[in-house]
Order: sequence, then C-alpha cells, then structure tokens
Amino acid sequence: MQMTTRQYARQTLASYALFDNARQRGQSPQHALVPLVLPFLIGKSGQQFLPDALATSLQPIFGSQFTAYAAEALSLGLLAEGYLREGARNGDGALYFYTEKVDELRVDESVLEAERDISIIIEEFLQFLEATSPIFRAEYNFEEWKNLFIQWATNVDVNDKDELKIWVDSIVDGNKKERLSISGNMDAEERFFGIDKHIVVLFASFSQWLSRERIDLFAKVATLAEIGFLMDLVSELRDPVKPAPQKIDLTVVFDGPLLLDAVGLMGVGRAQAASSVLSLCKKHGIGVVALQHSIEEAKEIVQAVLGKAPGQRYGMVADTIRGNIVSERRASNFVAKPDQEVKGLGIQILNANILSSIQSKEIFNDSEIERFASGLPYYESMVGNRKARDAKSIAYIIRRRGGNYTSDAFSSKFLFLTRSSVLVRYSDVYCRRKVDGWPSYAIPPAVEMRHFSTLFLLAYGTSEGERISRGELLSSCELVLKTSPLVIKRVRETVEQLSLFSTEQLDAVMGDPVALREITIATGNDPEVVTAENASEVARIIREAAAKDERLKAQRERLAVSIRHEEAMGAALADSERARLDAAKAGLQLQRGAVEARETAAVLIGQWHREADSYWLIVTILFCAISITAMASVFLNSIQINIYVKVFVWICVSAIAIYSLSNRIIENFSILSLRKIIRTRVVASRAASLPQGGVRENVEILMRAK
Repeated sequence: MQMTTRQYARQTLASYALFDNARQRGQSPQHALVPLVLPFLIGKSGQQFLPDALATSLQPIFGSQFTAYAAEALSLGLLAEGYLREGARNGDGALYFYTEKVDELRVDESVLEAERDISIIIEEFLQFLEATSPIFRAEYNFEEWKNLFIQWATNVDVNDKDELKIWVDSIVDGNKKERLSISGNMDAEERFFGIDKHIVVLFASFSQWLSRERIDLFAKVATLAEIGFLMDLVSELRDPVKPAPQKIDLTVVFDGPLLLDAVGLMGVGRAQAASSVLSLCKKHGIGVVALQHSIEEAKEIVQAVLGKAPGQRYGMVADTIRGNIVSERRASNFVAKPDQEVKGLGIQILNANILSSIQSKEIFNDSEIERFASGLPYYESMVGNRKARDAKSIAYIIRRRGGNYTSDAFSSKFLFLTRSSVLVRYSDVYCRRKVDGWPSYAIPPAVEMRHFSTLFLLAYGTSEGERISRGELLSSCELVLKTSPLVIKRVRETVEQLSLFSTEQLDAVMGDPVALREITIATGNDPEVVTAENASEVARIIREAAAKDERLKAQRERLAVSIRHEEAMGAALADSERARLDAAKAGLQLQRGAVEARETAAVLIGQWHREADSYWLIVTILFCAISITAMASVFLNSIQINIYVKVFVWICVSAIAIYSLSNRIIENFSILSLRKIIRTRVVASRAASLPQGGVRENVEILMRAK
C-alpha cells in the first residue's frame, strides 16, 4: 500500500519527536532505531512479533526493499525498551510478543510537539522564499509546504531504490534497459524521486542558509535528515548491528572523490562529514587507506578544474574555489603533492602494484575485473579511467577478504567507501550473481559513505551521529546546488539578447559565486526555466543577487524588532501588574504586621503584669504578716496563760488576719497604687530591652493607655 505524503509526514513527525526525546535521554545504541517503528506498533499488544509482518507494514515508509532482516534488527531495541517480551520457545528459538506498552504510546502528543518545530521552520522558509522570488512556479499552501519539506529532509541524498534495483539488475543480467530517473551521484537534480526538482533546490538553498544564520533550526532539519539516513540504512541491513562491538576487524578504502572531501576541496559539508568519519575510525581502531590510483583520480579532478578559465569552471571543486572556501593556490598545492595532503590526514597510501602482490589472485581475477568494469553503468562523458579504477578497487576489497564472508560491517576486514550509489548497488548485485561462492548475506564490497556513517550511530549511540548528519545534510545541499554549465549557458544566451550587460560584465557575473548561487536558486538549476519571456526577470535577479542577503537580513531585523516590541509590551504590562500586586501585598503585610505587633505587645504586657503581680503579692503578704504579728503579740502578752496556748492562739489569729487582710487590702486604693507602680516599673524595664519597631511602640502606647 502506497503511503500518501500527508501520512508519511505524520509518521515521520512522530518518529522525529520520539527520536529527539531518545537522544536527549542519551540512550544506548540499540535504542536508536526504536523511535522509527513505534508509530506502527499501536494496537499490537499481545500479538506475536513476526519480522515478515512488521517488514510489510513498514515498507510504505522505508521502501519495498525493507525486509525481515531489517525488521529483526529492530527487535533488540524493542526488547530493551519493554515493547517486546520473550515467550515460549520453539524449534527456531524464542518467540516474542508485543507488550501492553505499545498501546500506551502517546503518538498524538508527540506529533503535536514535532508540529511546532516544523511549523517554525516553514514560517522561516516562507520568508526566505519571499526574498528569493524564483522564476518558476512554487504555489503550495502552508500544509503542503510542510509535508513536502518533511519528505525531502528524510530522503536527502537517497535514490529511489526500487528503480535503481530494477535498472542495475537488468544491466548485470545483460538486459540493459533505458536509463530511468536514477543516476548515482552524477545527476543530483534527479535524485529526489517524487518531489519537483525545483522545490528540491529551494529546500537545499534554504537549509544552507539556515546553517549560516539559524543554527538552531538547522539542527532540527539535521535531525529529520538523520532519521532519513537511519530509514535508508535499515532497509539495507542484512544483520542486526551489534551495540558497541568489542572486536573490530576492518580497514576502509577511500575512493578519489572522498579523498577530495577529506582535504576540503568538495565543500564545507563534505569536509565536515569526512572529518567526522576519520575521527571515528581513529577512535574505534578502524584503518583508513587509499589506493594510488584513487589519489591519481582525485588529482585529475582538481587539475581538470584548474585547467579552465574561471568563468568556465563547474562542479563542486569549482564552486568551492569560486566561493573562497579554499583558495586556488591551495588547490594547486594539492595537484602538486596530493600524497602529502592525504598522508597529512592520517590516511595510509598503498602503491599501484598492490593487486599483483596479493596472493589470492584467483579470487576476482584479472578477467573478472575487466568484465566488471565493462558493465559499470557510468555516463560516457564522465568515464575516463573511472571504470577501470573502480573495478580495481572492488577487486582489492574482494581479494583482501580472502573468501571470508560476513554480514557484519565491523568484522568484514575491508570496505570500499564511496558516494556512488550506482557503484554500491552494481558491485553488490554483481558479486551475488557472478562471483562463485559469494553468499547472499555477505556485506557488499562497497558501501555508501552515508550508510557507513550511520552504522556508527547504531553501534555507538546517537551522540556519534549528530555531527555526521549535519555534515551529510550540508553535503547533499551542496551537491544539489552545484553550478550547472547548461543553466549558465542558457542564462548568458538569454540575457545577452537584452543588451543590458557588456561582455565584461557578464564574464564577471558568471564568475561571481553570489550571482551564480542566486541564478541556481531562482531557476531551480533547470535550463528549461530560462526563456526569452522571463529574460528581464533573470536580469533583475543578476542585478539584485548581492542584495538578497541584505533583504533577508532586513526581514529578520524587522521581525526581530516586532518580536522585541511585543516582548517589551508584554514585559511592561507584566511589570505594571507585578508592581500593583507587590504594592497590595506590601500593604497587607504592613497591616498584618501592625496587628501582629499589637497582639504581641498585649501578650507581653500581660506576661509582665503577671510577673509584677507576683512581686506585689509577696509585698502584701509580708506587710499583713508583720502587722498581724505585732497586734497578736500585744494581745497575748496582756494575759497570763500557758505558753503553748499562746502560740496556738497566735497562729490561728495570724492566719485569719492574713487571709482577711489580703482580701480586704485589694480594695484599698493605696495598696492598688502600689500594685500599679510595681507593674509600671516592671513593664518599663522589659520594654527598654526590646528592639526599635512596631512591638515596642505598641507596648508604649498600651502603657500610656493604662
């Protein structure tokens, strides 16, 4: 069943959100693929995990070549994450079943999170489009732009595999068919099957601009591209990638164009991607070598560019020099001593006679090399010695493996790295059908650079893939935007008819990287777009080419001013409301403080009064006791009775007197005055020890009131 663009976008957004979340959690390598498949598992709780069935359900998004091998590669991560459980065993091994966790996935929420990111990107793209003003029609609504962008970002640098397979199979079988839309890494404008090639140019130029001006949004686009690389690799897997392999037995061989990537002569993106791979190889003990004929190939590519006048130079090396990414002198130095440049990167060089020194020459012998080379489906205009060189490189890999076959890339002994999907597919099909003893599960002798890069992500975790994915994304954009000689020729012929520019001015324009970039973007890198009817529009683009970046900058500044104004207004309103609330809060706090101070003062005075009353009671009792004792003594001395009777009578009279007087004297004003004096003195002494503030002031007020 074919998936619609909208369905594809929704599934991809869910994968994007889940994948980004997994990366932020720093999960292990075996989890890297899980987010890609989760949106397809909802409703499968309790069902048996069947690789064939899962592969069929995933083919609409991963392609028809997504097999049970690839589906099985996902089982480790699903099991580790708790989406699978092990059941009973049968003769073929353990059976696995989906757990209830697959029905707990909140895919709708994940899509909403991802929608916000993509919407921000498309809003920025529409501003870019307004400043670009392409001369071809690009009329889509917001939702259509979003769906197209997602489809492009997750298929960057990916051929339509079904057509590639049909085409290459027919060549290997000797039934060469007419070339379809597939062209390896040579026809970049035809690589994005199902998407208008003009739109591809717009998306590529926009992504390049993001990498310079909005690195935060570029990182989100790179995450989409990384998901695409994973999708592409998963469909090619013949064996699950083992997390962090302990034993690595691998040496990779760079082809000529990859050597140019590594030395920085093929653009910023390719240099970054190659540098990342070299660093990872060194880190994990993987050898990197180059054959002598590949260095010759790299040298000849640069030499061919330098041999032309600046206005007649085309291709990625020419664009890199023209854009001052590297100087012409730097390119000339590479031509003069390419071996030193390559060795400086830590790449070992093998001499030209390496094939004759390998003992296992009976494997892929010289006749086989010739047959392989004769069938390579390269354009005649680009052949040169390329067929023979690539055939020798493949022969070197096969002979060095010595008949040892494996499906594990990291233990395959030797791999030839290239960016040519045609060479990879052709060598794979050729070996499986034409080389005796070559098993169907064996990893091909050649692997695409992006697949090899993504293998590190699966083996060592998402942190290894982030820089690689950004480099590969930029590399693909640079490939799409490389200057086309056909476009430049058509533009020159058309504009010359208007007589608006002199020959010298046109020569200058054709050598100006900014003008060429704008011509490429405005025409969609398609010569058919340029006609006599829109010649004046093309001339306008040439005149205003240098001003485009300024227009984009002005647009961004206006938007930034508007955003800052809205933020300032919001902040002012928030500050005003905050000040009002703070004032009200302060008033309440003052009122509460005053009440608390009065209450505290009253409590303290009450405590101090009770303390003073204890002093007053002692004084009163002593006074009464002295008075009564004196009166009793006078009375008892006046009569003649037994001494014991006198004492008894004295005690009784004293007790009655004390009790009576202590109650009566309370009513006496003079005694109350004494009590008041004692209270006042005690409260005053205690209040003097209090700190200045509300409590002390309230104590003094209450003292005066009483």
